[in-house]
Amino acid sequence: MDTWDNPYTLHEHAVEMLVQLYDNGAMKAYKSSLDIYLNNGDQSNSIEPIILLSVPNPKGAALNINRTDYRPNLAVNQTEILLNYRSGDYGAISINSSITGFEFVCIYSQKK
Repeated sequence: MDTWDNPYTLHEHAVEMLVQLYDNGAMKAYKSSLDIYLNNGDQSNSIEPIILLSVPNPKGAALNINRTDYRPNLAVNQTEILLNYRSGDYGAISINSSITGFEFVCIYSQKK
């Protein structure tokens, strides 16, 4: 058991939930869940803080494809952020909506 490693992360689970809520057109639940996820992904509260979360606009209509990017920890552009990380220091998740094909993206820090 000491060598067992679960590659399934909290971020993967959270993004999958956001995709399911989005695909079901449950925008109120989607927005609420997104707010909770972003608040828990900030630098002070998270073991693996969010670097970038790219999702459909939570204020838009159901199944909208207007991309909104969140960078809860840094206010610089994404290229500058990732230059501060070695390849093993961050993880990335990409999940597509089964309805619209919209790509949900989450990049998070794995720095110790």
